[in-house]
Amino acid sequence: MRHSIVAWDSSFRNAFHLLRSLAETDYDRDEVELIFVEQRAKAVADEVATTHGVASVEQVADDVGDRLRVEICYLDQRDDRPYHPGRLINAGLALASGTVVSTMDADVLVPADFFRALDDAHAKGNRVATMDRVEASKPCGVPVSDWTHQIIDYDRVLAICPRAKLPIPETVTNKAPLLSARREHWRAIGGYDAHRIFSTGYTLFGVDVSTRFGLLLGPVERGLPIRCVHPWHPTNMRRGEEIFRCLFEVQRRAIGWSRRMRSFDVRERAAISDALFEEHRTALEDAIAVAERSMREGARSTPG
Repeated sequence: MRHSIVAWDSSFRNAFHLLRSLAETDYDRDEVELIFVEQRAKAVADEVATTHGVASVEQVADDVGDRLRVEICYLDQRDDRPYHPGRLINAGLALASGTVVSTMDADVLVPADFFRALDDAHAKGNRVATMDRVEASKPCGVPVSDWTHQIIDYDRVLAICPRAKLPIPETVTNKAPLLSARREHWRAIGGYDAHRIFSTGYTLFGVDVSTRFGLLLGPVERGLPIRCVHPWHPTNMRRGEEIFRCLFEVQRRAIGWSRRMRSFDVRERAAISDALFEEHRTALEDAIAVAERSMREGARSTPG
């Protein structure tokens, strides 16, 4: 198999546009698998989908099953376990069988030639590929109160993204839409950091992985000459608030240690991460608790 795509959720995302979008690409379905990892139980994920009146990931997977191979993995963790994208992605990486493995946000849309662009990037050697993302400022074709019935079409959503006409950058800061490398290179760096300092959605986990790929392979990261689009959905993420500063600062210090020591294995810095957590335990635990509440308040409520 050529491509494994790993996407994830913690019962807050509300939409799984990536599955339908990948199913519409012009690529051999036998060469692609999508592994979707849900942190909570199936019943919790289904309840959130039902609350919003949207299709669950199981329903979407069934709808596209003749065009896209989808495997869904439920970790069955309780709601009192903080969201940790790295742990979810690592579970997906362990199941991946493709030569090229890509981690991707589950709620983005890609153009039809996505896999051809990805193949072109990896044909140039030991590349790490990323992709620029532009976001819609409103639901497409409907008012905010009816956002679950918006038009989900790559070109239509792209047309209402404020950044759509800007040049596509070669260097991408946000790695969550796509971080793609050969499977053996994912294994060499040990995947994502599963330490609790990288818990919640307020995380530099993409910067961390990108840094460690750079230590392993050199300056080989490049953005694809295409971009993905992010349809509008409700969110309550507030990255700029003071309470989250400690999370980002501790993560930067851990990443900085890896750069200084030229170490790309997260196990080698586990003691450093433990010490950082203990040094800032109260601030970190408070930030993680607030992050959990803000994410769920935004994702599990319907705007009127």
